[in-house]
Amino acid sequence: MENKIKKLIYGADYNPEQWAEDVWYEDMELMKKAGINTATINVFSWVLLEPEEGKYNFDQLDKIISVLEENNIHINLATSTAAQPAWASLKYPQMLPIDKNGIRYTHGSRQTFCPNSPDYIRLASNLTEKIAQRYSANNNLLL
Repeated sequence: MENKIKKLIYGADYNPEQWAEDVWYEDMELMKKAGINTATINVFSWVLLEPEEGKYNFDQLDKIISVLEENNIHINLATSTAAQPAWASLKYPQMLPIDKNGIRYTHGSRQTFCPNSPDYIRLASNLTEKIAQRYSANNNLLL
């Protein structure tokens, strides 16, 4: 595998989907000023990518990737499966973990899923496959 960055990788999580798009361009200037060359994106974006089961929308992620590319910032693309959408927790409550007292967690915080739930595995795998199909040929992604 070819090393895409010939220097130290320097960056952090970047969650631009959580604020107005016009701020992204200021972010790019600040990142370049700080010497950032890599951003981890798409960590908690599941509900934006799949607002309802089986219905995908990658428009915003496409734009975020494009802005990073235009600014020569490499991408560490996460699967977005660290926080399932509310629709998933409501439709498949058995994907929510149970505490030591037998009480099932409710939806509302990050990583509140049972990672061995068949429903979580199926839904997360479906999303991850769609992301891989869409972005695997992108040259700005770090592998």
